[in-house]
Amino acid sequence: ENCVDGWFPAQSCNQTCPSTSRGACNGHGSCSWDSSSGIARCKCLGSISHGFWQGEQCTECQSGFYGSSCLLRCPGAPCNTCGLHGVCSDGFNGTGACTCFSD
Repeated sequence: ENCVDGWFPAQSCNQTCPSTSRGACNGHGSCSWDSSSGIARCKCLGSISHGFWQGEQCTECQSGFYGSSCLLRCPGAPCNTCGLHGVCSDGFNGTGACTCFSD
């Protein structure tokens, strides 16, 4: 038996990924079956063309990215964010500004 796209597992077709008004995985990922846990999970997108998303429903920016499309990169992110001397205001509502650590 085959399930309608986005529904799992094939035997029962009774689970799907979390959805928002934008659809499964907030429109920022794809839904797949995790056979080890027995749960349908979102695999969030992470690319310059689609944004860098994370979270159970792909509603959050990956660390080091900010803005409504999670496309804007914090200075030095993701490996050397803020020159390793501070934290970036990242996330959906972030500004990309670095706040330096106090010495």
